[in-house]
Amino acid sequence: VQQNGKATPRQTGIYSDHLIDSLKAVPKEVHKYGAKVAIQLSHSGGNTNNEWRPQPIIGPSTFKNRFGNEVREMTLEDIGEVVHAFAQAAQRSVAAGFDAIQIHSAHGYLNNQFLSPYWNKRKDAYGGPIENRARLLFEITQRIRQEVGQEVPLLVKISSEDFVEGGLNLSDTLWVCKELPAMGIDAIEVSGGCREAG
Repeated sequence: VQQNGKATPRQTGIYSDHLIDSLKAVPKEVHKYGAKVAIQLSHSGGNTNNEWRPQPIIGPSTFKNRFGNEVREMTLEDIGEVVHAFAQAAQRSVAAGFDAIQIHSAHGYLNNQFLSPYWNKRKDAYGGPIENRARLLFEITQRIRQEVGQEVPLLVKISSEDFVEGGLNLSDTLWVCKELPAMGIDAIEVSGGCREAG
């Protein structure tokens, strides 16, 4: 959803309106066969390597990632920009013809990093108890629902646990999942783990 959120050099982007036309080819082809297709919106946060992306790497807190890169703690302005970027990406998804939208919140990507105390050491309204650590995901979810209306199915992919010491646990994930339907989420895909878990 942002250029600085790409996890790999060739990962598909949806961070600009100029990308909409090329993305239309995917749902167009899928629809030929009477099927539906969802797009997954993501931001890698600290889960990237600045050797190929020479931009500041951002995350919920300052830490050194698995590539040895320094991750900069996001400001409140950064957080607002990410929420806006997800909402804009959702609008582009609809314009490109996708039938549903999934918010990626698993496997050490940015939303998972905020949910997980393994990465999230913040002392403000986005850190501490799960009610705060889930704030970014909730704000993204609510903004996307506002942007695309009630008819577009909205999904979340979330980790059950990180499977690292001090990481996201099942109890916190269950609390988040129980809250999401009231915010407009239609389905939840449960996954688990992160690269740091080995």
